[in-house]
Amino acid sequence: AKVLFKTPFAGKLLVTVERNQVLEHHYLETDNKSAEFTFSLGDEHLPNAYVTATLIRPLDNSNLPLTVAHGFASVKVEEEDTKIPVEIVAVEKSRSKTKQKIKIKTARNAQVTVAVVDEGILQIKNFQTPDIHGFFYQKRALEVNSHDLYPFLFPELSLASTSSVGGDGYDLEKRINPLSNGRVNLVAYWSGQIETGLSGEAEFEVDIPQFSGDLRIMAVAYKDNAFGSNNKNMKVADPIVISTALPRFLSPTDEVIVPVNISNTEKTAANVTASIAISGKLSAVSQVAQRLSIAPEKEARTYFTIKAAEAMGNGSVVVTVNNGKEKFVEKTELTVRPAASLLKASQSGVIAGGSTATIDLRGNDFIPSTVTSRIVVSRSPMVQYAKALDYLLGYPHGCIEQTISKAFPQLYFGELAKTIAPKTYLVKAGESDFNPTFNVQAAIQKVESMQLPNGAVSYWPASTEESAWGTAYATHFLLEAQRAGFEVNASALGRMLDYLTTKAGTAATEYDYVYNETGGYTQLRIASRTTMYSLYTLALGGKANRASMNYYKQNQQLLTLDTRYLLAAAYKQIGDERSYKALLPADYVPPVGARGLGGSFASPIRNLALTVNTLIETDPNNLQIPRLARRLSEAMASSSYLNTQEAAFSFLALGKLAKKNANSTATAKMTINGKGYQFDGKELIISTNSPLRGLGAASGKGSVYWFAQTEGISATGTYTEEDAGLRVRKQFFNRFGQPISTFRQNDLVVVKISLSSTDGSPVENVVVTDLLPASFEIENPRLTEPRDMPWIQAPTVPDHFDIRDDRISYYTTATSEPKTFYYMVRVITKGTFTLGPVSADAMYSGDFRSYSGGGKVKVD
Repeated sequence: AKVLFKTPFAGKLLVTVERNQVLEHHYLETDNKSAEFTFSLGDEHLPNAYVTATLIRPLDNSNLPLTVAHGFASVKVEEEDTKIPVEIVAVEKSRSKTKQKIKIKTARNAQVTVAVVDEGILQIKNFQTPDIHGFFYQKRALEVNSHDLYPFLFPELSLASTSSVGGDGYDLEKRINPLSNGRVNLVAYWSGQIETGLSGEAEFEVDIPQFSGDLRIMAVAYKDNAFGSNNKNMKVADPIVISTALPRFLSPTDEVIVPVNISNTEKTAANVTASIAISGKLSAVSQVAQRLSIAPEKEARTYFTIKAAEAMGNGSVVVTVNNGKEKFVEKTELTVRPAASLLKASQSGVIAGGSTATIDLRGNDFIPSTVTSRIVVSRSPMVQYAKALDYLLGYPHGCIEQTISKAFPQLYFGELAKTIAPKTYLVKAGESDFNPTFNVQAAIQKVESMQLPNGAVSYWPASTEESAWGTAYATHFLLEAQRAGFEVNASALGRMLDYLTTKAGTAATEYDYVYNETGGYTQLRIASRTTMYSLYTLALGGKANRASMNYYKQNQQLLTLDTRYLLAAAYKQIGDERSYKALLPADYVPPVGARGLGGSFASPIRNLALTVNTLIETDPNNLQIPRLARRLSEAMASSSYLNTQEAAFSFLALGKLAKKNANSTATAKMTINGKGYQFDGKELIISTNSPLRGLGAASGKGSVYWFAQTEGISATGTYTEEDAGLRVRKQFFNRFGQPISTFRQNDLVVVKISLSSTDGSPVENVVVTDLLPASFEIENPRLTEPRDMPWIQAPTVPDHFDIRDDRISYYTTATSEPKTFYYMVRVITKGTFTLGPVSADAMYSGDFRSYSGGGKVKVD
């Protein structure tokens, strides 16, 4: 390689050839502000090397202020032997439902992989065929820094410079359709690794399914240090191509007019018979066979009418076209999904030795085919809270609070969770059982992935907004997980503790609300519960913030009953017995307050549960523990609803106590739906597909605990319209902002969702879910004042939203001022359809809810 240097002045030139190290160096004399250098290229220079130059000017009487100059350039190096030619031999056109052999010709004894993928899939992200040679032989960065000593030799000039490397400098189970099918069959095949052998050829056979379109065949090959790749397209088309326009789902009793497009790809006319066959939860309403005449290379359309049954489930629509010579078939799977959410009914109780109990969960209007019932019998007193734990483990949202709340209890009741929650909410690949150990480790990894640069964690994945309470909660979880033997990233945990130290160093207050005698709320200024929880967590982690602890110790008027326990426990953790005893209340008499729906998520039950958990961890022999645990158990039993914070901390506290007990020898005979079962001490699980009714009789020392649950979907699809703390409404508009109530196929409809709180107070963590009719298809869920719709004013930006085929969910805070969300739908199918209600509820309180706007929709 020959290199030409152009220099700003004459002098001595130090030339190096570098990349990750200095490969060679030379000195040249420059004359007439230029120099030339030649060096030999070898394998060590692949795929590129850098030639650097440092020019030194002799110290003379020149007025030029420069004494040194630098420069570098990359030299691209190629070796033909590193490239492997790859040839793909395959037919250019194929019919569907056939097998095609693809032959790859390349170097002998090379390793080859072949991928065959629908071009439609590849176009979603403009996927390019991999250039494997370009990847392994791409330009590498210069990894050598150059320095000179001129600042030390001539400090009065201070003109030396440093060259540096080039470059830019140093990322809902209960709120989704519970039914699914295999309707969407993606065409994407991969061969795995194939060896060409001595012939230099390899074959891969593809079974092309029901498909019409373009397939891209991509092949990559390598041998030693040589690489190659290529691609080729294969067009898949039949003489007769069928395209059935069905919606993605139906609801019970929906009636849909199905257009079927039939394309004749041949150069002669075709006289065909089109017929439809229905199975599963569907039935045909119109004529099932029709005759058509289609011109060459043209298409024709015919219509069929089908209806969904009253039951939920899957069905199939098979369209067959016979042109007299052969039959062409297209099969489409279609789900009949519920028009309302899945409903549950449950009971729990205890049977003391020598007594009996009746279990009865009938009386619901569930569709028989959707009913699933289960009863769990155990000696563990925790099984009476299985309803709450099962609900907790199945919470559908992916925020930091619920991620931790689902995993935290499993640190201490893995086996109980495995017994009462056999449904695999989160299962490691290859395992079929509920796996609490894996769930905890997965939660740890998710928590660590949500950490921000300042050490805090965000509330939602991919969000950049820190959550102070979420960080304290996450730190507490990681500390207990680490103590339980789970692997925790020490750096991530350390940064969380540092963040809490900084956050807790600032005195912060908030307002608490408790019921007064008139039935209203009294507002109290208190120390921030997030700060107090952070101080306890810091002490638990060995990094107590003594200064902040002393501040609140001197300002006890800011402390509530539960935060006094937290601060006392923090002192106990650092060995300050005197402060612990001075702060610890003599008894815990919780005030009656409202649930907190955000911030620290405070509530009477959560605060009591956190207090019990804190005492058990800090002072396990404290005489208050049995009394407070009994109060907590009673509070849980009397509450019709536990949010995730209440459930998580309650299970932590009571679970740690339960592990120390369980000397029961009680057994029981159970008669469920006429069949007998024997409980001998090991957890007994009985499952059935009908509503539960039975009798249990216990004997022996101790008691037997049971939990029963029946779930299903309402046969009528009815719901009660109500506004309890929230008000949500749905309206339809055309693109000009005019309200509409009738719909025609291909209409573009703007859906407006309005949300507000009914009493004027803010309600945090509200989920708004709008169920669509089967005739609608979401077109633009992020609609925000487009140019041709100026009537849309100030749409609300949600904190988070989730889009599905049949529904859209928004996550936000409701206030007295209505919030509005807009999205567009396209009316795609004619017929009569069920319009699901729009619902709003607070994730952490069942007291706040609203349901509105269901009915029927007819599309002409």
